[in-house]
Amino acid sequence: MIASCARSDPVPLRRHGWQSGIGSRTVERLRAGFPSVRVPGSVNAMKLRISGSTVRFRMLPPEVASLRATGCCADEVRLGPGPEDRWSYRLALATGTEWAVALVEGTLTVSAPQAEIQAWANAETAIALKHVTPWGTRIVVEKDLPRGAERRLRAASAVGA
Repeated sequence: MIASCARSDPVPLRRHGWQSGIGSRTVERLRAGFPSVRVPGSVNAMKLRISGSTVRFRMLPPEVASLRATGCCADEVRLGPGPEDRWSYRLALATGTEWAVALVEGTLTVSAPQAEIQAWANAETAIALKHVTPWGTRIVVEKDLPRGAERRLRAASAVGA
């Protein structure tokens, strides 16, 4: 059990329904020190999932529209209080036909061909756009659709195939 030096009254954690031994003042200090951060210029923050050698971006319709309009959708994670404690990720449009993946100074950048992204974004039945790099990393860009919509789209595309 972790206890705060300031106060050790249990703090309920709403999401999971359990209580911690961290004092309420400590919780407030943590909240103040680690605010939610958005990269300037991004309308929304897409979801990112990394599992093994798969990097998956899930994007809501406004994020897809932002990517098409600005050429980039990005967000960052603060892992500590300093500016060097940030890790950011972005999906950018590339003018050529090649995909590119780069990790430079704490920023993962995936560049996807603009033509492929435009075709995927315009297609009503296309949910995912997939690419495998020469070294085996899978890149997946998905539309984050409302519950049930993805299932209906898959069924509709299977009937039409």
